Amino acid sequence: MIMKKPNEISTLEFSICLDECEDYSYEVVSEYGDKEERGEEISHEEVNDYIHSLVGKVEGFFIGEHRTYGNIYFYDDNTMEIMFHDYPEPDWDKQNHYEILDIPSILPNFELID
Repeated sequence: MIMKKPNEISTLEFSICLDECEDYSYEVVSEYGDKEERGEEISHEEVNDYIHSLVGKVEGFFIGEHRTYGNIYFYDDNTMEIMFHDYPEPDWDKQNHYEILDIPSILPNFELID
């Protein structure tokens, strides 16, 4: 039996530096399949709170001591994937890559402005 790959419904790209969200983007897939940037409709605080809420809820996910950046992909089958890098030292040359795949979705509660 061939398993159908789930459809992506949104993506959150984030960068955390010294425990605070410094940059992010949030894209939502429209009914036509196009990605629409919606990041301007949410705040740094909302993203920061959401990313921090995943620590302890998602096994293997953490915020690095210096910098962490990555992507969270949300799918229509109520799963998500987290792919992220952390930098164990202030040096940008050293990083560790992590992937947490096919886990139950923990959806953000962003207040999107229409």
